[in-house]
Amino acid sequence: MERGKRILVATSDKDEECRICRFLSEDEGHKVKVVESGQEAVQDILGGEIDLAVIDLELNKVTGLEVIEKVKKSKVEVPLIVISGDSSVQTGSRVVEKGVFYYLYKPVEMEMLGEVVNAALKRFSKTNNIYKEK
Repeated sequence: MERGKRILVATSDKDEECRICRFLSEDEGHKVKVVESGQEAVQDILGGEIDLAVIDLELNKVTGLEVIEKVKKSKVEVPLIVISGDSSVQTGSRVVEKGVFYYLYKPVEMEMLGEVVNAALKRFSKTNNIYKEK
């Protein structure tokens, strides 16, 4: 398990924010930054200081889908894990088609989140601010 990675959590859901942050920082040993708007998420991800991002589809100002689209259009490759309270097949398909690493339903199961985060971090390694798949 990789520890000490920089993880961005972008959600306006305070309950999920608390649960996810506590788990990722205390249980998994990562450095977690929280933002509530999609605009902030895009800025932080494109700034290249993030090893992984957990993005809620329901964000303020810029939606989670817009965040995904903006990140994917950029040259920065970072694993994106998407969370949503919408468990419809249509939403899941639309998100997966965008090229995200994984899609989780809320409330997020922490054990599953831990497995997904570890898998994403193993698959991507950071070299000179460019992510390369192993």
